[in-house]
Amino acid sequence: MLGSIFRLESVHFDKEQQIWVADLDLCNEDDHDLKQVFDHMKKEMGSETTLISLGSLFREMGELDKAEKYYKRLLNELAVDDSGIAECYIGLGNVQADKGEYDLALMNYEKALKIFLKALPPDHPDIATTYNNIANVQADKGEYDLALMNHEKALKIRVKALPPDHPHIANTHNNIASVHRNKGEYDLALMNYEKALKIRVKALPPDHPHIANTCRNMGLVHEATCTWQSALEYHNKAATIWRRSLATTHPQLVTIENDIRRVKAQLK
Repeated sequence: MLGSIFRLESVHFDKEQQIWVADLDLCNEDDHDLKQVFDHMKKEMGSETTLISLGSLFREMGELDKAEKYYKRLLNELAVDDSGIAECYIGLGNVQADKGEYDLALMNYEKALKIFLKALPPDHPDIATTYNNIANVQADKGEYDLALMNHEKALKIRVKALPPDHPHIANTHNNIASVHRNKGEYDLALMNYEKALKIRVKALPPDHPHIANTCRNMGLVHEATCTWQSALEYHNKAATIWRRSLATTHPQLVTIENDIRRVKAQLK
């Protein structure tokens, strides 16, 4: 049905037919709030679902082992000079970062960066994305100064190469803020989260999960500074968006409900 909106329920490989099969669930009018998010994702990824973006779908569904296996299979099957090789390394690094395999993730991000630096202009957005990914893993490892250095590299490229309200600039501010939060630099954290939120509210659909992500992060800063009412306000904003935009089984919903309970306990 042309123009219809579907939820992706599962993806599996049919060994007999040697094809990937996606199980889709047609959304009804009650799900129409997903349309803006869908349209934005289609704009970001393009209308065609590529082989590499299928790996991203596995990851978004939480099927990390399937995603990792899929990317490794693609790396074995793609030609050495295929432009998708670097994207596969990025995808594989993303999965390994999600699994906490940080050294493996860094190794694959660095492979991608090496390819991009050789093949692309120095201010290409893909280079910024790779610096951003490297910085995220370094932050997860507690290497905060290295993380800030690479996030600043990403921000410098993105500010130069992208429109001022591009979501990727917001992503970088969000990530820089998270590093400052982990360092206990709460004023710098809030300043960058506010920059991220301002761009995301302007550039993204109102129920986009990234807006919720920034709201939750701001809630965490307010928790750290014991401003509990503000913390609850931002966590509730995040929960409202995620309930509309994520599958009911998504682990992020459990996380935000725990956040809300934790803050409410402090307000009693």
